[in-house]
Formats: sequence, C-alpha cells, structure tokens
Amino acid sequence: MPSTVSYEELLLRARRRLDRSLPATRPGRELLVTLLDELRGTTDDTDGPDLLGKRGWRIAAVSVRGFGGIGNPDAPLAIDLAPVPGVTVVRGDNGSGKSSLAGAIGWLLAGRADSPVPGSAPGELWRAAAVADGAGRAEVEVRLVRDTDTLTVTGTLRPDGGEITARLCAGATAGTVTLGPAWSDALVAANACFAYADLHGRLRTPADLQEYLEGLLVLGPAWLRVRTEVEDRAERSLSAAKALDEALQRARTAVAELDVARDRMPPPVRWPSDWSADPAGWAAEHLDDDPAGDPRPDLPDDLERTADRLAIGVEVASQRLTEVTSRTAAPATARVLHHLRELVEHEELPAGSCPLCGRSADWRDHARHVLDGLDGLVTEHAAVARALAALHDWCRTLVGTAAPTLPSPAPAALLAAVERTGCAPHTAAHRVAQDVVDWLRSPEFSAWVRRQRAESMATAQWRHARRTVLAELAATWAEHPQAADARAWATARATLADIQKDLRQQRQDELTGRLRAAVDALLPDAGVHLEEIRHRGGPARRFGLDVRLRIGERDASLGMLSSGQRNALLLASLLCLDGDAPFGFLVIDDPVHALDDLRVDLLARELTRLAADRQVLVLTHDGRLEEHLRARNPDLETVVLARDPDTATVRVSSRHSPWEHLLVLARRFVDGARGDAWQVHGPVDGIVAGLCRNALDGAVRQSVINVEAAGAGAVAAALERLDRHRTTRDRL
Repeated sequence: MPSTVSYEELLLRARRRLDRSLPATRPGRELLVTLLDELRGTTDDTDGPDLLGKRGWRIAAVSVRGFGGIGNPDAPLAIDLAPVPGVTVVRGDNGSGKSSLAGAIGWLLAGRADSPVPGSAPGELWRAAAVADGAGRAEVEVRLVRDTDTLTVTGTLRPDGGEITARLCAGATAGTVTLGPAWSDALVAANACFAYADLHGRLRTPADLQEYLEGLLVLGPAWLRVRTEVEDRAERSLSAAKALDEALQRARTAVAELDVARDRMPPPVRWPSDWSADPAGWAAEHLDDDPAGDPRPDLPDDLERTADRLAIGVEVASQRLTEVTSRTAAPATARVLHHLRELVEHEELPAGSCPLCGRSADWRDHARHVLDGLDGLVTEHAAVARALAALHDWCRTLVGTAAPTLPSPAPAALLAAVERTGCAPHTAAHRVAQDVVDWLRSPEFSAWVRRQRAESMATAQWRHARRTVLAELAATWAEHPQAADARAWATARATLADIQKDLRQQRQDELTGRLRAAVDALLPDAGVHLEEIRHRGGPARRFGLDVRLRIGERDASLGMLSSGQRNALLLASLLCLDGDAPFGFLVIDDPVHALDDLRVDLLARELTRLAADRQVLVLTHDGRLEEHLRARNPDLETVVLARDPDTATVRVSSRHSPWEHLLVLARRFVDGARGDAWQVHGPVDGIVAGLCRNALDGAVRQSVINVEAAGAGAVAAALERLDRHRTTRDRL
C-alpha cells in the first residue's frame, strides 16, 4: 500500500471526479485543476529543500543526554548505526534506558517541540519524565542520511518547553530547514516509531484505535498541501463573501430606512445578486451626482436678497414712471404742444415773445422742460421693462424648479402675461408683476422659503447619507475580490472532500487486507481472523471504529483477545506497510510483550522481511527475539545497554558486530573440538575457515559503511559496488 499520494495521482483522480460531477464550464473545476497544476512538483512545507520527495532516510547516529532518565552528565549516550537495510538489536535489562532511547528518537523526529513525549502512558501516575530529575534540560541529536544528503536534527527539552532545529547538508550546500506538519504526518504514516507500551496505554476506546489506524491512512505531503491550500483559499473566499453579504444587508437596511420618509421614491438601487461583477462599474452607476432624481431643489442662500432686490427694482421703476407720466400730463404740455404747432408753421420767430399770444414769455424754457420730461418718460419706461424682465426671468426659474410647492399663482401668472404682452409698462404683465411683488413682501413667501430651505437641507442630508451607504458597500466590495470565487471554491472543496473519501476508502480497504494478512502471519494457529475495519462517520466527523473479528466460527470483539493477541494486532500495522515512504527505518520498542516463543519467531520472520529494504532498530530486554533474529539475519548487530547502579548512568556495555559473533562461535568451536567428549564429522578446519571468511567479509562491509557515512557518501551505491566482487580477496 503506497504511503503517500503524488500530485500526479491527485490530478488524475480530481479530473476523473470532476468529469463525473461537474461540467467543464463550472468554475470550481478550473480552480481545483489549476491549483493542482500549480502545486505539482513543488516541495513539502519545509523552507527550501525537498525532504519528503525521495525515499530512504536512515539513522546513522543517535546521541541522548538527560532524556527520560538517561542521565549521562559527563557524556551523552552515543550510538553509531549502519544506515543500510538490516536489523540492529539494542538489548538491555529493564530500566537500562531502552524505552527512553526510543522515546527520544520519536520525540525528536516528530519535529514538534511542544508535543507529548512518545512512550508516556496517559495519567500523571505513570507519566514518563522526559527531563531527568536534577537536570536542567535534555538534549537529543539524530543524524539521518539519504544518498549523499545528511540531515542532523537537534532538540533541547526543558521543563517549560523545548526547541527542535534541523540542518540539511546536500552536496555543497548546507542550511537550516523546518520539519513541518507534512514531515510529521509522513512519519506517522510510515509507522516509523513503534512502542507497545505507548500504544497499549493510549488505545483505550474504539475512537483511540481509530485515530491510530487513521494515522496509517495519511495521504502524504502532496495531499496535505492541496487540502491546506483549498481550505485556506476557500475559507478566504467564503469569509470575503460573508463580509460582503453582511455589508449588503446593512446597506439594504440603511437605504430602506433613508427612503421610507421620502415624498417620491427615488429610482431603486440595483443591488448585486452575486460578487462576480465589477465593483467599479456598479459604483459608477450608483454614485453619480443625483442618483435619485431629487424633487426638492436646493434654494440659493441669497434667495431672499434677490427677491427683495427685484421687488424694489419693480417698485422704484414703476413709481418713477408714474411721476414722469404725471409731469407729462400737466397744463404746460398743452402750451408746449401749441408752441410746437405754431413753430412748425413759423420756423423763424423771435425768441423774445411768444409767436402765438404775443406776450413776452420764456416759451423756449417751457419747451425744454417738457421735452426733458418726455426723455425721462422714455428712460423710465425702459427701466420698468428691464425690472419686469428680471422679475420674469427669476419667476421662470422658480416656477421651473419649485412649481409643485409654490403657494401663490402670481409667478406663473406673470410668465403667462409676459408671453401675451411682453414686459412693457402699463400692460397686464405690469399689473401681475405688482402681485408678485406683493407676494414677495408677504409673510406667506417668508414661510414658504423657510419650509423649502428645511426641505432642501433634509434632502441634502438624505442624499449624502444614501451616497455614503452605497460608497461604503462599493469600497467593501473592492476590498474583497476573493468573494467572486466563493461559490467556485465551495464547489472545489466539496469535490476535494469526495476525492478524499474515495482515496481513504481505497486505502482503508487495502489496509484491511494487509492487516488481515499480517494478523494471519502472527496468529496462524489462534484462529483469529480480521474480517473488516470500518470507520463510522466521514473524514470531518468521526463516530468510532468497527473492527470485525472472528475467532474460529464465532464473531469476536477486541475485548475477547488476549494480551498477546492484542499485541499481535498492533504489531500487524507495522507489517502491512511498504517501504516506499521517505523514512527507510523502523524503531520498534518492546515488541514481544506477552508473546510466546512461536509468536516471537513469527515476529522475527516478519521483521526480517521488513529489513530487506528497511533499517530496523529493535529495542528489547527479551533475549529470545535476538536469538530468532540472529538465526534469520547473518548481518545482525547487537548493542547492549546497562545502567550503572551507583551513578544511574546509561552506557553501551558491549557491542557485538556479526563478524565478532562469528569469531566467538569459531573459538568456541575450536575449544570444544579439543575436548575428549566432543565429536565432529568432517574437516573442522574448513568450518572454521568459512566462519572466519564470513567474519572478514562482514568487517569489510562495515568499514565501507563507516567510511561512506562519515564522508557523506552514498552508502547504498558503495555497498552495491562492493557486492559486485565475489571473493573475499577481491572485496579486500
């Protein structure tokens, strides 16, 4: 069962799902496919190099100081390991620090300094102390190698917290990297660190077991990045759409409250039905100078002064015209007219006496006076006409804007009279103009102006408030462009959930089949058969786990299993995963709890199978597992830990490489051959020579590993070159 899902597989499944569920024109399809294309071939969530894109990280060295009771105040407990496929056994009595060593590796490689310490059972009574009593901090370092890459992870743990750093050396480049969630999820999916005591303490309910088994269904860093990106973008779009929906509702309510008191309803606002339109275009349509066709004019501030000035102009002009007219109608006018008639007939007359009556009189002065009056009459006539025209123009503007509200018919009557007779004095227009002047002087006009100005001010305030509401909506719209894709991202997220359901169901079926085969391999004689693992609830909501078992012909529950059978079920999860994960190692602590000799041998067989392409580090106090593993693994190496009873210091008491073990067996063989009671059939020298040759080949192999690992070389490639030489002489 693949431990990760690639971008290529995600893209293929996404397109298949989209072809079945969404037309090609649906925007959700394009968004999801485009996102997968963008993320395709990218790295995981580290700050640069791809830590998870290739398989094969293996452990080259471990150093622990002060973690979980491994005190070592003077020097850390340091163990060098061969970063190649195979089995290494770390053996020691109970209390020698094996579980602390496994917990330190698991905690550090998880990359989460604040996470619970692996290997610690729930509850305060038996909770493991990660930082030893009396120690200010604990320090752990693990060096991983992959081809020519070296990743050194260092962690410091204090009672109040800790920190983990990682440094990657890849060829000629070196730098700090971050072990993010994708790294941790891949570590869980690979089941790279197993501790029976930890699992037995944590798995108390079906939901606990579900959570453990679901860890094996992690889809990998590619899926994590796609899911995270889709969730983030969908959440941003939905949040933006929600903010705009709330802003739209506020704007609707505010405009309705502003418009409810208007005499005449303005044109309705064309509210957006979705957020895919252009906010600038919507704003241009609704934020013009007079969006509502306001029926209330804004009266000028000098309305009263203008009206008073026009009224005074009409009155003064009319009065002066009346005075001039009265002067021209006096008796002197008749005399002057008489003189003028006579003068027409007698052009040359003496100026000293009147040519008509013969009297001595200054008739020329009389003539000049009347003629001046006639000139004034013409002037005042024109002044009246101008005053009437000005009043007419003002009334025309007033009637054109405020006719529905004018309380007097005089302005409209003046307009009609001027249309008939013009603005000449002593006409109907002149008489109606006096009515206009009287209205302008009346309290009724003053009250109307006050009322209109109040209405105009309210209109200005209403218009300003309405524009402000619409402008705020347009600004909010422009600030949330992600809202346009809200529906599309919701569709993409739902489609991704369907793809996840399909992927998880497929992997769950594969996991069930492999777990069944692993349980059968560990419990072939117990009649325990795993029928099905079925999750209740979807990916987002979980309601427990159904593990259907059968013992013989009867259905069984987890509670009917013995302690050894439970352990076998948990160990089966280690045996059902392929070794194609980024982590090419397995750290397994205390795997033989409650297992009999047959189960120990079967476990050794399965671990040997895993060791064909994986580095397996087994920590145990049970010598049976070491013996069964050695019988199946000629390259087995054993590291023995011991704790000094006086200083509580954990150290490596002995280390048996496979060739050293063969030499010990050869010595025992030769020593036994010297005894009288010992008998052997065949040449003893040939047997001893073969053992020594195997030991020498093993020493050469370990030397190559040490040299390549120390020099950041490609260990696997070097061993492949070594294996091309058949004889020991050529290998040397």
